[in-house]
Amino acid sequence: MQVTEHKIGKVQEVEPHATRDTFVREINNLRSAFRKENKKVIKSQVSGAGAEGMYAPGLWYYNQLLFLFDQEAPHSSKSSIQE
Repeated sequence: MQVTEHKIGKVQEVEPHATRDTFVREINNLRSAFRKENKKVIKSQVSGAGAEGMYAPGLWYYNQLLFLFDQEAPHSSKSSIQE
């Protein structure tokens, strides 16, 4: 993600002493919280729980970050078993 002065300026409207590092840290915190909530949602879907047993995300911004779901690339795995 390209962090521009414009984006940092927007953050500084709310937090005057914000720096690039502050901005990046906040974005990473949002992404991390989304991933944690999304894991819970997926786990409840896979468990076969009925509609009443489905996990309901508690993050107020969860639906706004659903675009991140497609952006998450799984890490490639390496086998420890020799062929």
